[in-house]
Amino acid sequence: MNKILATLVACAMLMAIYAPAVMADTITIGAVVGTNNAVPPVINYQFALSLNGNGSIIPGDDNPPYVDSITDVKPILGKGLAESNKYFRKYAVVSDPNGISNVAAVYEQLRDQADQPMAGYGEVTMTDITADVPQWTAAINQAYLINVISAADRDEMLYGLQAVKGQYKIYAIDNHLTNHNTPGDYNVYMKVVTNTGTYATNDGKRLLVRYMSYKGFELDFTSVDYGSVIINQKKLVSGDENWATPLRPTIKNQGNVNIQMKVLASDLVGSSYPVQKIPASALSVHLLGFDINQLSNNYQVLINPLVPCTPTQIDFDITAPIGTMTNTYSGTFTIAMV
Repeated sequence: MNKILATLVACAMLMAIYAPAVMADTITIGAVVGTNNAVPPVINYQFALSLNGNGSIIPGDDNPPYVDSITDVKPILGKGLAESNKYFRKYAVVSDPNGISNVAAVYEQLRDQADQPMAGYGEVTMTDITADVPQWTAAINQAYLINVISAADRDEMLYGLQAVKGQYKIYAIDNHLTNHNTPGDYNVYMKVVTNTGTYATNDGKRLLVRYMSYKGFELDFTSVDYGSVIINQKKLVSGDENWATPLRPTIKNQGNVNIQMKVLASDLVGSSYPVQKIPASALSVHLLGFDINQLSNNYQVLINPLVPCTPTQIDFDITAPIGTMTNTYSGTFTIAMV
């Protein structure tokens, strides 16, 4: 009996030792009303993502690997006379010391490499996507995966954008550049304004979008037909700058940097017996005032560069040498970028 009693007493002592020291506490609170109205809002984070052709933020074939915190955007080559548009999406995460509900709007403008406004790219209103949790969650995680933001930035945004936290708002807008636009780092100007009339910009810390250089060309023809040729007399197939006339050859730089072209030709081979050849040296090509008067089976460079997005005339001629027999001859040209 005494042993049982001792145990109960011990249990009672333990309960007394571990009982809470304080059953309630009083915490002081305070607020200052009206004096922060002149304090401006803050652009806390800004980043951009390149978009695929289907509008996805997940990089695909038309997106490059990201090598630093600047978003790389790879152009899309033009097609025929049509421009291409490469889209990318910009995001701004903002806050206000007077409460996030005081943020009224965020504005954005795409500017050139010298931070100057560009024709056709005015200041526009960004879209508030704070309520679209799946969208901004995917965007922030994708930005981290491609090294556009740090892990700390990712975690802070994912935390502060939660509705129950109410620390930030996030805004987004799409922009595009065409295959006419030159490569380089384009500046993105942003401005957040509040209901109390204060505002802040990203002056001194612009978001940069790096538009990459991209080379490509297109021809409006697939064959050169000299027709009937007289021995030892030059026969010319003259080009033009009209993309709709493939019988008059046209070449176009569809990228956004100057390119040089190179050309080679095969010997032309007769189609019927006795088989004879017209050598590649009997062929010539002319582009932008530069002439290669004797082609060969090896590449030769047309030194005058093609400028982007400009249909350009290219001319071809043939002089069948003395001794060439009557026949139908065929061969190939190969035109490539240097």
